Amino acid sequence: MKKNVLFLMMMAATFMLFQSCDDLLDVNFDAEFSTNMNIDVAETKADGYAFSESRTLNITDDDEVEKYIDRIKDLEITEIECALTGIPIGESLPELSVKVVELNMQIDLTDITENSTFILPVTDALLKSLGNYLKENHQSTITVFGTSTYAPMVLGVKLTYKTKVTASL
Repeated sequence: MKKNVLFLMMMAATFMLFQSCDDLLDVNFDAEFSTNMNIDVAETKADGYAFSESRTLNITDDDEVEKYIDRIKDLEITEIECALTGIPIGESLPELSVKVVELNMQIDLTDITENSTFILPVTDALLKSLGNYLKENHQSTITVFGTSTYAPMVLGVKLTYKTKVTASL
């Protein structure tokens, strides 16, 4: 009986030793990638004031990601936070869309009535696709467009991709 217990303990220790070797050669860290836009909403003769702006999001702007860029094994986007500023009291954005051009991924929001910070309603499958795309290509084009009930104004839009990164040492 003692031999069986000793043998099982040795097997478990060996398994744990080999299992954790790969993990010891990886580094895990959180990273945030942000895109800041100050969109000029111009006064026009239309009922709604249309706006649109594009920016490139580059994950190598983060120093730690840049250090491991060629050794990234996994880039998991956990959520995309959106912060809006510049909407006057009593005014609204009847339509606001955020699009990742390369993936044709678009999130449509309606009737935003105040400056706020919120998490974009993106499915896990789309977050995974976006993470895989950024892991391989390191950048993407983000376009924000919609309409406002007020102009002229400067609409501030900050998109923050919250991620977990695993890279080889």
